[in-house]
Amino acid sequence: MRNVLSLFLLLPLLLGLPLHAAAPLPALKGLRVLVCAGYFDLLNIPAVQRLKQAGAEVRQGKLATLTWETARQYHLIITVANLDSEEAAAPPTSVQALERFVKEGGGLLFFRHFYYSRHTDAYLAPFGASMPWEAVLDPANGFTNPLGFNISYAYTDLVTANHPVTAGVKGFWYPARKEINYRSCPVTVSQDWTVLATGMPDAATYTITGLHEEHLSKPGTYRTAPPLIAARPYGAGAIVLTGISPMETFLGQWLPAYGDITLERGNGLKRSDFWTLYSNALGWLAEFPRKSPAVGQGELAPQENPWAKPYLTDWDKLDLSRDPCTNPARGVIGLHSTLSDGKASPEALIAKAKALGLQWVAFTERLEALTPEKWERLRAVCTAASTNDFCALPGWDYADATGTRYVIFGHFPWPPDKVFSEDKQRIVIPQWWFNVGMVPNGPYDLTHAPLRYFDLSMYNMFPIRTTLAGKTTEDERTTMEGYRHVQGIQDDPFPMAVEMVYDETQLSAAAGRMCTFVLRDKPGDLTKFYQNYTYYGSLMGFVSDGPIVTDWTGIGYNRITGGKWWLPGTEQYVVKLAARSAAPIVNVEVYDGPVLLRRVSPNQAQIRLSFTLPHDQQRQLFAVITDADGKRAVTGGISVRDFLNWRFMCADRGNSICDAIQVDEAGPYMTGPTAPYQRKMTAFGICAGYGERHFTILPPDLDGGMRPIGMQIIPQLSIPGFTLYPGDATLGSKMEVPLCSRDGLLQEDSLNSYFPGKVDAWNAKSVPVKIEGVQVRYRYLNITARAHDPGVILLEGSLTFERAMRLNGARLFYIFQTTQPGEGDHYALLTPETAVSGISQGAPFSATGKAVPGSYAVAYPSLWGSSGVIMLDDSYRLTVAGRTGNTHINVELADLPREMQAGETLRYRFLCMHGRAGELPNTADWERFVTTMGLRGAPAYTVTNVKAGAVAGTKFLLELTSTAHGFAGTVSNADLPVRLPARVAGMNPNWTFAWFDLDRREWHPSAIDRATNQGFFTLDTRRGAHRLFAGHPVTADNLEARIGITSDAKTYVKASVNNVTDKPMTLILSLNPALGAAPAQALTLAPGEMRDVVFKLMP
Repeated sequence: MRNVLSLFLLLPLLLGLPLHAAAPLPALKGLRVLVCAGYFDLLNIPAVQRLKQAGAEVRQGKLATLTWETARQYHLIITVANLDSEEAAAPPTSVQALERFVKEGGGLLFFRHFYYSRHTDAYLAPFGASMPWEAVLDPANGFTNPLGFNISYAYTDLVTANHPVTAGVKGFWYPARKEINYRSCPVTVSQDWTVLATGMPDAATYTITGLHEEHLSKPGTYRTAPPLIAARPYGAGAIVLTGISPMETFLGQWLPAYGDITLERGNGLKRSDFWTLYSNALGWLAEFPRKSPAVGQGELAPQENPWAKPYLTDWDKLDLSRDPCTNPARGVIGLHSTLSDGKASPEALIAKAKALGLQWVAFTERLEALTPEKWERLRAVCTAASTNDFCALPGWDYADATGTRYVIFGHFPWPPDKVFSEDKQRIVIPQWWFNVGMVPNGPYDLTHAPLRYFDLSMYNMFPIRTTLAGKTTEDERTTMEGYRHVQGIQDDPFPMAVEMVYDETQLSAAAGRMCTFVLRDKPGDLTKFYQNYTYYGSLMGFVSDGPIVTDWTGIGYNRITGGKWWLPGTEQYVVKLAARSAAPIVNVEVYDGPVLLRRVSPNQAQIRLSFTLPHDQQRQLFAVITDADGKRAVTGGISVRDFLNWRFMCADRGNSICDAIQVDEAGPYMTGPTAPYQRKMTAFGICAGYGERHFTILPPDLDGGMRPIGMQIIPQLSIPGFTLYPGDATLGSKMEVPLCSRDGLLQEDSLNSYFPGKVDAWNAKSVPVKIEGVQVRYRYLNITARAHDPGVILLEGSLTFERAMRLNGARLFYIFQTTQPGEGDHYALLTPETAVSGISQGAPFSATGKAVPGSYAVAYPSLWGSSGVIMLDDSYRLTVAGRTGNTHINVELADLPREMQAGETLRYRFLCMHGRAGELPNTADWERFVTTMGLRGAPAYTVTNVKAGAVAGTKFLLELTSTAHGFAGTVSNADLPVRLPARVAGMNPNWTFAWFDLDRREWHPSAIDRATNQGFFTLDTRRGAHRLFAGHPVTADNLEARIGITSDAKTYVKASVNNVTDKPMTLILSLNPALGAAPAQALTLAPGEMRDVVFKLMP
């Protein structure tokens, strides 16, 4: 039966028919529709396009900011409440505006979305309705889609007849599961409403106690036939209220991943009439505003594509003189009172803090001594003591499952029992932090913690210093190493100083040591402040025992070009720093994660500095300010990003996500063109990004739209007497990000340990165990995909043997793909000795062959594009195997066994690829890739007129060597399947690397891989030939000097030169000869000195 249903679902694809050939919506010509849903690219989703095709004029809005003046301009409002708002409460003005809109004659179609939707009922109360925070489940009438995301559905035919909205509706399928993305919820309405549909008698609802804690549930309001959809006239207008998940019914209408289960197709045996119901609802609602003169009034502003708008800075009119904050709020984190293990009451500690001039304090009561009653008392004391001028925050000092200790503070409820260990002494489910609103939370005393800094997740604070009862416990070299690392991977935690104090005397001492500051003159509500800035806002905080930071921000540090690769004026940004101290400030260091980027020695008690830097790659900047007394301040991070491709950590700090503004035939849009997922703490598979619009093939809200088909790159080694990790353990990894730029994303994992048991970033952790014998490291470079490009990752790995071993086997890559008819059930293997293709059905099969450059193995077709591997070298063996229901692809090292010596490193590399969405069900795209990208013969492009450097290779990468720190030549026009990736060897990571288009007069600052000293960039060869220079525009005879470049690509190159060493530096600065003949300039720089030098470019 499963295959029959799958075949039914995929039949349109197999026949080449569109999945969305549905009946048109009712005529909406002349009507204005406001869609209140806060997902990016909203106006291009199929649901909105359908509204436009029906004649409606559509705009996007926010429910939380709705006013009557805005509402009255529209006839219909469709809201996915309350996805667009994270307000502490629904604003009364928007609630009143929505009610008045309906009363005056407007039509309202109201969906509920479970993200940030706690305040939905405030909008529904005037209409006599609510939508309980519950999920509808009905396994007895259920069906799980075997394709896509395996969503579970339930069916109901309990539909009210004789209502315009249900005309022609016999029944429908609806998502029925606990997971937050696909929940349907009940509707509770007064007798003024007509319930249009309920669940079947076996359906029931369950209360979900947390945003991401689906396992923490209990029976809900309805034990049978929960109401699902209701409608009512209200005043001169009307409202239709639906608890059915909007993921498929609105946000994801007609996406192939859903197979139209809810909208029309059902499970293959029972049709679903929800599309008819939805169309009827729009038609019924439209009748009311057509009769009302009060709505649809006024002139609509033109609809703008938010992704098409560039952000430009007039660099000649910058005002760098003002500080956003003059007296940052100073606080102490770590107060213990008599409510746990302290010696003073919370009231006494608060009184002492105020007397000391502190502007805020955070209690961190020992959890082992707390009770829910004591916790509520502490919350009440802190609330009573807090004003706009002083804030007291309640909090805990607790241990996780490993014994690593954390502080958490802010107002949050006592968690459910399942969050705790059995003895109630520890928090063992770290994901609970999401459920309390991501209040400040972070480890302390990391020097002695079982977990390492690179294992951290579910946190937003990082300890720079820990003091326990007056004694500093941290090795600050270790904490700063950790802080540089977590900033470098874009965790972006706030820095904090933890001072565990137990009485007023200790608090007095703590107030004179390193304190934690926020960049606001009055603390106000710090719980809300930290929640608002928990996501890339740590620049608003710093720690210090001396210097006071009054400004740490940037101008133009988010490069937003509207999708243009080259836009003059966006190739640079400015970082500002202002600080004061009682003693002269002698040293300011600006770090990019682990890398010292700039250093100045102002020797002034008050400083105001600015750094002009090129937009060459994504950076996470923070500053360390030291005065003459040795006192220092450490700031939070500034996230420097290029919106053509940027990487960020999910709010839980458990995995990475990637996004970008891309451009296709219809204009700019948001998508995820590079590897969207790198997992924290534990080794995991990879998947390539894609250049399509999010809503073309993938559902929203899935970490940037990652593909469900992952590629496993964890090596499986066969070595006598060695196991990488036990079978009942979880392999650990250290996450690093060597580079991210508009051209691509390079991520790296080091497999250095394992964790006993099954653990991950979101659940109970265990103490890591170091792996000894073989060190595994791999890096994966994902080229930024254009619209309609395949997703391509260059995987480069290494195995380092710590002792002599016999390597009998090594599997380096595999895909295990569950198949259905027409979904991943075809395969192809192409090597010199084996060329096979077929369908995975019937008896088990296997084919293998030794690979050469251009050999590949692939599984296809798929809604998400084919998946497989392409070889760059020989020395590998490819295997395809499978049977009905699955296909396997393996890459193994050939020519084994082999005796490995102690200290020997074995390196490997190949390409992992996901094909294009909508590609043909054959290997034509794969053949085109290997032939045009130089993997089988010469590439489709040529390199001529080489003036400097040389071409070292053309297999996928254009590998270039440099002469005089650069390459100069011409790359021809070519219709390549992806942007041409290029690497230039011999670059200095301390100097700006860039490529200049010498004919078009463009310059593109680009990234350097510090591990290999290779500059990296890509070319769009479809654009035409490129006569280019790629290298260092300005060079010096001292490699330690920092050189930052800005240019207009036409008349000048400006070099900002910085001596970051402790000794004077004399150097000769030169313009690269490929850019013109300009006199060299001699400089002598004192330690920490920075100076600008300008060179003229050739005409």
